[in-house]
Amino acid sequence: MDKTVGILGGSGGQLGRMLAASASLLNIDVVILDVGNHGPAKQIVAPRRPETSHIDGSFADATKIRELAAKVDVLTVEIEHVDAHVLEEVESSLPLGVHPRPSTIRTIQDKYIQKKHLQQAGSPVSEFLAVESSAKSIREAAAMLGVPLMLKSRTLAYDGRGNFVVRDLGQVEEALTVLKDRPLYAEKWVPFVQEIAVMVVRSANGAIASYPAVETIHKDNLCHLVFAPLRNRDPSVQERARSVAEAAVKTFQGAGVFGVEMFLLEDGTIYLNEIAPRPHNSGHYTIEACETSQYENHLRAILGLPLGSTALKVPATAMLNIIGASSNHQEITSFAQSALSAPGTSVHLYGKSECRKGRKMGHITIVAPSHAELLNRLRPLLEQVPGGNPTETDLYAPIPPIGHSHKFPLVGIIMGSDSDLPVMLPAARILDSFRIPYELNIVSAHRTPDRMVEYARSAASRGLKVIIAGAGGAAHLPGMVAAMTALPVVGVPVKGSSLDGVDSLHSIVQMPRGIPVATVAINNGVNAGLLAVRILTAGLPELVVKMENYMKTMESEVLAKVDKLDQVGWEAYEVKRACHGRCHRLISGSSATSTTGFCVVQMTGLLSIPSELCLAIFAYVEIHDIVTLRKTCRYLCNLTRDKSLWFNLLRSQQQSLPLPHSARKLVASPISELDQACIERSTISIYRTHREWLRPRQSSWNDLQRLTVPEAWSTQTSREEWEPRAIIALDIFLDRWLVAALHSSVEIWDLLPDLNATITPEYAANSTPALRALFHTPLEGTPWCTSCLNSDQDVIYIAASTDRMTRIFTFHIPTDTSPVSLDTHTPLHTIPSITASALRAYNPASNVLAFSHAQRISLVNLSTQVRWDIGVGQEGEELWSGVIGVKFLTPRHLLCIKTRSVEVYTFSGSFKAPYTSDPQHQQRTHWRATAAEMDIQRHDFPQTTFRGVSFADSRMTSSPAEDGATVISCDFLAYDVLRGLFHYRVELQSSSSFSSQEPFLKDLHFPYVSSPISMDTTLVAVHHMAQAIPPAERPDTPTPRSGFTPGSRGFVSSCSLGPQGTRGIWVERQRSSVKRAAYGFDVVKVVERDGQQQGEEEPAERQIAGKCICELNSFDLRDDVMHCAFSEATGKIVLGTRNGELILL
Repeated sequence: MDKTVGILGGSGGQLGRMLAASASLLNIDVVILDVGNHGPAKQIVAPRRPETSHIDGSFADATKIRELAAKVDVLTVEIEHVDAHVLEEVESSLPLGVHPRPSTIRTIQDKYIQKKHLQQAGSPVSEFLAVESSAKSIREAAAMLGVPLMLKSRTLAYDGRGNFVVRDLGQVEEALTVLKDRPLYAEKWVPFVQEIAVMVVRSANGAIASYPAVETIHKDNLCHLVFAPLRNRDPSVQERARSVAEAAVKTFQGAGVFGVEMFLLEDGTIYLNEIAPRPHNSGHYTIEACETSQYENHLRAILGLPLGSTALKVPATAMLNIIGASSNHQEITSFAQSALSAPGTSVHLYGKSECRKGRKMGHITIVAPSHAELLNRLRPLLEQVPGGNPTETDLYAPIPPIGHSHKFPLVGIIMGSDSDLPVMLPAARILDSFRIPYELNIVSAHRTPDRMVEYARSAASRGLKVIIAGAGGAAHLPGMVAAMTALPVVGVPVKGSSLDGVDSLHSIVQMPRGIPVATVAINNGVNAGLLAVRILTAGLPELVVKMENYMKTMESEVLAKVDKLDQVGWEAYEVKRACHGRCHRLISGSSATSTTGFCVVQMTGLLSIPSELCLAIFAYVEIHDIVTLRKTCRYLCNLTRDKSLWFNLLRSQQQSLPLPHSARKLVASPISELDQACIERSTISIYRTHREWLRPRQSSWNDLQRLTVPEAWSTQTSREEWEPRAIIALDIFLDRWLVAALHSSVEIWDLLPDLNATITPEYAANSTPALRALFHTPLEGTPWCTSCLNSDQDVIYIAASTDRMTRIFTFHIPTDTSPVSLDTHTPLHTIPSITASALRAYNPASNVLAFSHAQRISLVNLSTQVRWDIGVGQEGEELWSGVIGVKFLTPRHLLCIKTRSVEVYTFSGSFKAPYTSDPQHQQRTHWRATAAEMDIQRHDFPQTTFRGVSFADSRMTSSPAEDGATVISCDFLAYDVLRGLFHYRVELQSSSSFSSQEPFLKDLHFPYVSSPISMDTTLVAVHHMAQAIPPAERPDTPTPRSGFTPGSRGFVSSCSLGPQGTRGIWVERQRSSVKRAAYGFDVVKVVERDGQQQGEEEPAERQIAGKCICELNSFDLRDDVMHCAFSEATGKIVLGTRNGELILL
């Protein structure tokens, strides 16, 4: 240890500071080259001899580097962006050389060269290529790698600097501005689920050791949090990550610590991102959490000393970076002081004189006996850290849920069936009393063997320490789990319907040698929980004191009962259970008597059942019965306000009922973030809508609620322009926002305002308090219009087409922080229309419009200014089939409904312009078309002539077969004016899985996007009106001239299917009358059958069970209902008449 180490400092200095701190503990002299005399590294180590004094200068100054080399035995770097040529020059003059080797530094400091090196060495890296700093080169890279695209600076990039995510080609110019004139390269976007890192140390003789893999979490492109060890259900991820990192470091020369950053994909694939040839931010945790820190091992490696152990010495640890949120240095000081009082924390401040936003000012290491306790200790720090927010705190350190499994449990409680729950719940209650995190699951050894295998083999890697397994009958679960995990397993024999549980006891006890299972008494979940606690005391000594206190409590309870028995005698001794409040006789056999303000209830009554079982029972009770139970006594009143009860009821509603957008957000949120009253209110509202939405509504024409046009709108245009209000299309989005496209304008109405919110003046445009007129854009003669939501469901896109121009408007759905504006919106895009073509659909993700003319479809890509034409099929004149509806199923699958057929187009080729792109594309007067590269699948309807169609949202699921296929399904409701209403489902099966967000119709080529294996078109249900008369069997038998059965009661004029495909409406005009009727129906879920047996009859054709919701009478033909839309989740219906009136039901 008599050698001197030279450190080539960086702009931050914290790595050199921690390296120098470790050197001081080993009496290793350190000489630091950095600007100034009081940098972070120079502050904590003073030279012991004049010849080891620090040097003031830049790490890029060649003269200063030579001066440093003359003072030391070995030279290392704090940052890789140094002059490698100068290091090569001085390397031969140093006794121990430069580490890592200058050749290694040169390779790594250019990230493109680093990637090529790793690729050639066989390391798993994503696709990449070099690009020039020009928009053209980046677009060419996007054509090859796809978007999103990661654009990176090749040099001088660290701490998130020099990276830019190009999510669409419109960001290319912005990327060039941000990255300036640096040399660039592009990487294919990697859809990772975790970012992981491994610190690898390499000695001078080539020996390799690695630290445990950790999870890194970034914020604003900076490392924010590090968790160790890496938690993952796949136990092999830890070792595979270390193997990838070690193999990569072996390809470089020189000694020291290398920080290896990697991506973990959903399928378990690991991609290497990049390598830093120095100690790394994600390895700071090693100072307190590992047997040898990365800084000490770096010194050992470059000095030729034996490497230290890299093992963790604590069960769980985390590192939180302290990053400046402003220039206020006091924020950092105050936070560091508050962190000192947190258990298990070590504060490291870097001694930087100036604070600024985004600058690393220090870090905190937290250690804990378990990952659950680690999060408990981390949460207060996240609540106070500068720049933090509550959402981030709840995401990374959530409050442990009550009544649900902990995310990071120490004990796993499993059972073979839900009937075992009463036996296993006492074990959970014991763990609750000791504050031990646990999970409770159903894992059947016989019915779900694969689930059991996965559970047992992943238990240790997920952090479990003990497993409690309960089983009855054959009771194989405890033994099978014990055979597949090294963790201790406690078996609980459950008493069954026969043999009183003795069979279960024998099955669990009689395990072969080598497979031990600790077995408790029959139905004794309490002892199982206590035994798990005693097992945990081996690693958690604080539990010993708690267990001793528990034993003393048991002793006190028994002695108190002994005293009472002595006082009253055994004849008068009673075992009673108290319940506050008054109680009704809810179950036969239960009785209650009032005694000094509380009730004594027999054990056979409902109130004797544990609250957990009551909540489980309530899950199968009608909601109005739960509300009724609430009124019976205070105990049930409090119990029925349990948040988990209403959350589970809401989730069960999701399986069979359409949920409003707000309720879907509740279901997707962690229960700990939700308010019980909000969940209950949503659940009851959904239940009431389900019961009441098909009830008849107001039918008097004069009493109907109309959407009255505000005067402000009518004054925006002249009288002549305002008079025609012919409706083109109606749509309701997110159960609230009505888009009404008219001949001369597009309007947006708020049908469901927040009644608790203050109505601002701009919302008060309408005289009807329940409705708000929000948006109005005058247009000149718009015969076609289509609207849709973006994928984030916060923007409505409206595409309106005239004979000359097609414009796309955006309406940003207002929030509390972004109120709506009533000003006329500037179009997002304006393009020339395709001559004599109808606008059918718009896909905002791919920026593609779909037009139709007769049987032809044209697609226009607004980003590339290219048009594709889909030709007419060979149907012949007798089967002429015009387009009536188009929907994008995915960016590469287009569903087209024609009058006599349904067709699906799968695009497989590139979509490149056959001509040079015109920068003045908005002035283009015509489009040059090219033939589409695609596959077409088709299903004919020879007996119908559809005139209108309504689509539900498309759904994408995995195929039941284990072939990796994807099934895309979409329901549509189409009407034949005379023959009635037809509900069909189209299902596509693709040979490989793919994302619905894949780019579409840009200058790209996707050979991996395959066409569907099959297209199935199923008639879900039908509402018959006039039916076709089959041809006569004998040639001399006359056939009616009309070809249809007589006496049909009317014709369909409009229909609408909800976006979730669970409800629909249609409008009929009665023949020979003045009646118009609106009908609603619930979609009956079809039960799939394994196959039809021989001799079994074909299933009967399902009928649409429509109910009349509203019947209107008017002699005026202008009152005919030609359009309809409805909110599937709330049941609100909007009808549009021939004269442009909007009616709300």
